Amino acid sequence: MIRVYTPARWAGLEELMETALEEQRVLLTITGIQTDAHGNRQETAAQYEAAYRDDGGCHSFFYTAEGEDAVLYLSPELVRMERGKGGSRPGTRMVFDPALPATVCSYVTPYGTIPMEIRTERIVLMDGCAGRRGADKKGRDRGSSGGNREEAVNEDRERTVRSLRIMGRVKYVLTIEGDDPLNCSVTIKAQQIG
Repeated sequence: MIRVYTPARWAGLEELMETALEEQRVLLTITGIQTDAHGNRQETAAQYEAAYRDDGGCHSFFYTAEGEDAVLYLSPELVRMERGKGGSRPGTRMVFDPALPATVCSYVTPYGTIPMEIRTERIVLMDGCAGRRGADKKGRDRGSSGGNREEAVNEDRERTVRSLRIMGRVKYVLTIEGDDPLNCSVTIKAQQIG
């Protein structure tokens, strides 16, 4: 099963955005690595100053990339990156969800939209002293703090207030229309400014 993500699918996250906690400023570093079938490796990295909010266990980052507004949602179960939506023009959207066999997303360039398929293998999230959390391809929890989800979210908020330091990594296979699959990873790091 391949799931196509549409704006309606994200209505729940949008409601969380409206009730989010006060924003903090962070330095956001995003590093991507792609390896093709021949072993050729390409690495890209970028840093942004971003606004950060803890939206009930989902880390949200708001920043500007190449002159376009961008949003990154990071949780142990799902990662979503969006950039450049405005007016009638669609934006780039990448969704990483290890519970699904694949997601169909789009990458918008000045020359047109490139459809792609993402098969997420795993998400690992380390935030403050919370330890390692995340999900694998079967959607199994990879070591939360114990207790129930509400307790874990409250613990995360308390740690965030003390010292914000977050690192997440997504491992996935990317297939761009007509090309061979690429083995990829993206590492996301955020550290409080000031």
